[in-house]
Amino acid sequence: MADFHLASVRSAIHPLIFHSDLKYGYVMHLALRPSVDSWKGGIAKMQDAWKQVYPGEEFDYRWLDKTVESFYKQDRELSNLLSWGAGVTVLISCLGLLGLVIYTANQCTKEIGIRKVLGATVAQIISLLSKDFMRLVALSFLIAVPIAWWLTAKWLQNFAYHKPLSAWLFLISGVAMLALTLLILSIRAGKAALANPVKCLRSE
Repeated sequence: MADFHLASVRSAIHPLIFHSDLKYGYVMHLALRPSVDSWKGGIAKMQDAWKQVYPGEEFDYRWLDKTVESFYKQDRELSNLLSWGAGVTVLISCLGLLGLVIYTANQCTKEIGIRKVLGATVAQIISLLSKDFMRLVALSFLIAVPIAWWLTAKWLQNFAYHKPLSAWLFLISGVAMLALTLLILSIRAGKAALANPVKCLRSE
């Protein structure tokens, strides 16, 4: 038969032999019918037959899929923890970025009004307010990529078989981060760019 994992994928596939020996006769592997409704009655019959043959031994059974699932319990818990942590971190970052944009737009209210009077377009004003933030986001991305690459590669070393890291994964993350930043910037910067220049000049 083809190679298969007897344990977690963290372990390599080793040679395996199936054999029949009375010494290991207390372990039996059974395949149940696809009909789930018949499983309960089948297990009850097996339990009765077991008690007749081995009245002093406890009847114990385990599901193979549950055994395999237990191999990756720690990985699933870590994945859930990282997902929640990343979500909260992104939310806090977005709120902080929005606060900085609002503060910057309020500080540049008169400048925005003067530029609009002189003929600046909405896109030019949004670009004016966004370029510094986009540079900071790009710089943070360049700092985070090597750290994320190293940590991910180190985590993958725990598995016997794994694919090498792809640069596309980090590139897509960077594009998504810049797009999210631009969306947040456009919310407040666009509002400032569309404001009446007369009100902007009277605000100070």
